[in-house]
Amino acid sequence: MKECLQPRRGFAILMAIGLWLSIVGIWSYPLLEPDEAKHALIVRAMLEGSFWMPYLNGEPFFDKPILPFALMAVFAKFLGMNEVALRLPGALLGFASVIVLYRFVLRLRGDAEAFWAGFIWTTSPLFLAASHIPTHDIYLAFFSTLSAFAGFRLLTEQGTPTESRFLGIGFWLGLAGGVLSKGLLGIVLPGIALLGPALVERQSLKAAAKRFLRIEGIACFLLLVLPWYAYVLVRYPEFGPSFLVRQHLGNFLGSLPRHPEPFWYYLPLLFGVFFPWAFFLPFIPFAWRPERKDRAFVALCASQSLGIFLFFSVAASKLPLYILPALPGFCMALAPFLVKHAPARERHLKILLGFVAVVFLAAIPYGLVFAKSAYPGFFRPAAVLSVLMTPVLLVALLFSWRGTVGWLKGYIVFGLVFLYTLAFLCVTPLVGSYSSSKAAVQRLKQNASEDAVVVCYRRNCLSAQFYLGRPVKRIEHLDRNMLVSSRPLYVLVKKKHLIPFLAEARPLGIKVEFRSEGFWLIRVG
Repeated sequence: MKECLQPRRGFAILMAIGLWLSIVGIWSYPLLEPDEAKHALIVRAMLEGSFWMPYLNGEPFFDKPILPFALMAVFAKFLGMNEVALRLPGALLGFASVIVLYRFVLRLRGDAEAFWAGFIWTTSPLFLAASHIPTHDIYLAFFSTLSAFAGFRLLTEQGTPTESRFLGIGFWLGLAGGVLSKGLLGIVLPGIALLGPALVERQSLKAAAKRFLRIEGIACFLLLVLPWYAYVLVRYPEFGPSFLVRQHLGNFLGSLPRHPEPFWYYLPLLFGVFFPWAFFLPFIPFAWRPERKDRAFVALCASQSLGIFLFFSVAASKLPLYILPALPGFCMALAPFLVKHAPARERHLKILLGFVAVVFLAAIPYGLVFAKSAYPGFFRPAAVLSVLMTPVLLVALLFSWRGTVGWLKGYIVFGLVFLYTLAFLCVTPLVGSYSSSKAAVQRLKQNASEDAVVVCYRRNCLSAQFYLGRPVKRIEHLDRNMLVSSRPLYVLVKKKHLIPFLAEARPLGIKVEFRSEGFWLIRVG
């Protein structure tokens, strides 16, 4: 495979795969609860007048900075307020991160490793998920990676004054984008990534400061970051305690964790969000024999992967998407192993690839059983997908045992792209429909008058409010006072809350207007 990947051909293939997988299917499923629908409501409020400060349901939204919302609003201004406009900025930024990773590794390690680093990154399930939903994590991953790579070149290369100037500007622009995307993490994560190379290079503080503290870069950072933060802090004094204390210190130290999880939470999760590449990670320390000139690069890989991974493991609040900025480091560390050490360790590689194929095959019946019980409407397409993918996995397993390693690499490329394309075009729309109230709201618009009162039982009100275009009240239970004061009354019920709702509503009289796999629309009274 190495000799087949000429630089132009490898770059063209990777760009086509990266662009396709970043945007495929973003138009095919409705907004998901809760984050996508929440961000959609914020973007709508920005377009209606409060562009410089995110608002949610009439209240300032202090949880996240402005940049992702602003980019979504710009796209929505030209493309309309729809799912594509909200998801496209993150998808394009994810594709841009593939280009940044490829160009960086190409300069330092060559075209073969650059291709595999980019391909591993663009076929990582966590990257694909982040680039298909409008969250802040893909923005943070792009800007922190850009800043770390520019900073690494500033540390290790003696370039011309012009090159150093552009690298310095790129470093500070990456910091600015990260700070405007997710606050102080935009500075902390590049700092963690560059800690290892800085220790290896053993540069004095004065020399490092001379390379990084460039007036044009600092000016760009301040011109981008300072106006918005100053405006918000002056107009909304409560932003500082809410954003800096609760969102940063509270979530990290554990005083106010929003998603508390144990220290080891990310370790088993890594094998899912980095599947199937995570199965190769234990072999990296035994395969790497870096020369002296490669030590800084190895240190960057270790700092960006393990350093950021441990940082979020120590944090009290954890979500799967948090470790997304750590994956480029894993990709760069894994690419040389696949390129250089596969022939020398062909037997080990065959066994490992065979194991991955067996895991795939063993997961199919379990997935079908799970789909049958949890998502009945998802069972038929899951069965079709399994039938289509089983021959792919069987051939991969056959190749791994016969030792056709070169062909197997090409088969992995084709198989993963094929699998993800089917998932985004066939499976994701069904899962998305199950967790969104779009279909129920569309039926509501057809049948109900504009003055009808709409409430949402227990949860999942945000997508209903977005698609309906007016407020939807969330309730925890029904009572007769609500029935008397609200006629007609329509209730959106998530399927998992249906039984307790019926126990409350049946004495009041109900009529089922619409039902899908995920939601029921019921008229009460």
